[in-house]
Amino acid sequence: MHLAGKPSWRLSTNSPEQLHIALYLRDRARLVIPPAPEVPPALTGTTPDHSAVVPAELRAEAAAQWLVW
Repeated sequence: MHLAGKPSWRLSTNSPEQLHIALYLRDRARLVIPPAPEVPPALTGTTPDHSAVVPAELRAEAAAQWLVW
């Protein structure tokens, strides 16, 4: 959840590591997700670049599917 006027996010589920894993994989795959209030920002720190895991012709589709998730 992103609170208006606050720079940080709060994410929670019954299994919080699932959210962290999803964000980590998104960032490692270098998926370009359009900025929106409901989209968490990139994780702090650096992650290895594994953008080659998602073929160029599927990158837009993978990013769109991430938004649905």
